Amino acid sequence: MRRKSPRRVVGPYKERGRWRIVVVENGQRKSFFFSSQEEALKLRAEFAKEVVPPPSRTLADVLAEWKNERLRNGTCKPRTAKEQARGVRRFLEPFLEKDLAVLTPNRAATLYQRYTEVPSACTGRLMCASCG
Repeated sequence: MRRKSPRRVVGPYKERGRWRIVVVENGQRKSFFFSSQEEALKLRAEFAKEVVPPPSRTLADVLAEWKNERLRNGTCKPRTAKEQARGVRRFLEPFLEKDLAVLTPNRAATLYQRYTEVPSACTGRLMCASCG
């Protein structure tokens, strides 16, 4: 299922002699029309103040939470959690300090493709999903 976009305000757009801004919220769009661009910009600024973006989370933070949750639940031993987190961090290294939303399915697939085409420094063999 597609993730809902965050609340946002777009525009103004000139349309049939009037100016339009669009407020997008919960997957629905609502248009507001104005006689001048100045009015549209003024109300857009007011709407934009109300629209607070969701807090940014880095991939490194999410991986740390994942590791801690596994330890808290007792689903694995501490050494296992540490080793698996290290492997995932190494694999996702280019994205660790970026916002979580930056890692799209297409980017993850490209990253995996590159990862599986480079031989391991330890064994000299190509990496695979079950290799680390």
